[in-house]
Amino acid sequence: MRIGIDCRSLNGEKTGIGYYTYHLVKALTELERNSEFCLYSSRCFNVPNRGDNVRKTAISGLPGTLWLQTVLPFLIYKDKISVFHAPLFIVPFVCAIPKVVTVHDLSFYIYPEKTTWRNRTILRCLLPASIKAADAVIADSENTRQDIINYLGTNPEKIKVIPLAAADTFHKVYDREEFDRVKLKYGLPEKYILFVGTIEPRKNLERLIKAYKQVIDCRQDLPHQLVMVGKLGWLYDHILRIPYELGLDKRIQLLGYVDEADMPFIYNGADLFVYPSLYEGFGMPVLEAMSCGVPVITSNVSSLPEVAGNSCHLVNPLNVEELAYTIEQILGSPALQEQLAKAGLARSREFSWRKTAEETFKLYSEVQMGCK
Repeated sequence: MRIGIDCRSLNGEKTGIGYYTYHLVKALTELERNSEFCLYSSRCFNVPNRGDNVRKTAISGLPGTLWLQTVLPFLIYKDKISVFHAPLFIVPFVCAIPKVVTVHDLSFYIYPEKTTWRNRTILRCLLPASIKAADAVIADSENTRQDIINYLGTNPEKIKVIPLAAADTFHKVYDREEFDRVKLKYGLPEKYILFVGTIEPRKNLERLIKAYKQVIDCRQDLPHQLVMVGKLGWLYDHILRIPYELGLDKRIQLLGYVDEADMPFIYNGADLFVYPSLYEGFGMPVLEAMSCGVPVITSNVSSLPEVAGNSCHLVNPLNVEELAYTIEQILGSPALQEQLAKAGLARSREFSWRKTAEETFKLYSEVQMGCK
């Protein structure tokens, strides 16, 4: 089988969809040596595997969406692609071959005010047609599958839930020398609470910061700082002002985008990971934190309970008092920290990129056979 994959999300610094595409391509190309993978982008990009079964094509000059509907169909036809996979929501409409599209979330429908006008407009205009043109839809979670059905009226039989996984690099770290190097590199405090994710309104950082303020007001001897890791997304100006408005600028560190190789050490150094997002299609940072043996607090909404299972402490993300109480409760109980850490490690072992790749390739085979 010759499989084409849109790899535009591998341009530059990877965030959620780039992470998904990178690790899926890596696992697929290692798993299916007898298939050929043609990777396409409108700009230069890095590939995770340069084996004999991987071909890379980057032709620039046009904006991404226009490139997808004009240049890419020509490349697909020229390369005689058997199945095409679009990890970025939108398929090329004019290609008369089996197509699979991944829909990671519907945040632009559910929280339209928390996304940019441009992204919201493009996806709302093109996603319904993309799903209709695709032969199968991958959803990262059952919650996203239900959202697709409810908001877009898609046939449930067309949607396959294939969960993601944390990379193998996310695990307990015992290399003290390497850990100290990362700690020095980023100026990490001795004790800290950690958040990882794009700095944007949907991540609910305003309430996290206010909850942290309540905790330190009650426990002024609390040694823990709040460390926030993630690149700036959109509508973040207000979020960046809050620590100064609350007098917390000396107790909150915003590290920005961090090299992926350093992230396992940053997770391992945390005493608690807090992810109070309002909505997620999957919630990868929760799984990464669990894989590193860190106790986790996350939201009781959207896909996050699916990822957490019974291994994290779930809270109402709109309730600052509940979040503050839960942070204080866990930090004050070493036994509870250990219990959550062990449960998270066990839960994280249920996910793997190999399993994700196996299920995805099976879907490729099914849509190819169904279109013959």
